[in-house]
Amino acid sequence: QVETHQSDIGETINSMALEYSKSLQYLHELLINSLEKHLSHQVNSTSFLGNGCNESSINWVNQYISKHSFSNFSPHITLGIGQFKGKFIPKESIAKRLAVCHLGNYCTCREILFETQINNSKTK
Repeated sequence: QVETHQSDIGETINSMALEYSKSLQYLHELLINSLEKHLSHQVNSTSFLGNGCNESSINWVNQYISKHSFSNFSPHITLGIGQFKGKFIPKESIAKRLAVCHLGNYCTCREILFETQINNSKTK
């Protein structure tokens, strides 16, 4: 399902909500607990790759642990800004890899720093 919310600078952001599961929550918490010491400093626009970065992206990263993690974790894929007017047809999908990325504006993956294959029992 496509969800919309307002960013802290008033933009309409569209996201595809992912099905919540205990295993996804566990993976989230494992990653945050393992990486938290690397996520403790504040970022600014020079921390992102690409041509500029908006305040909303900076705030999202700086507030990720306090506002978007653990009990506030909401698995999603950000689709972009603007009002979504299309038809959304949900499909089952299985992620085959997990990546750590250098972020660009809107927290997009601009450069893969590390990736690994996911061993998923649903994969054929």
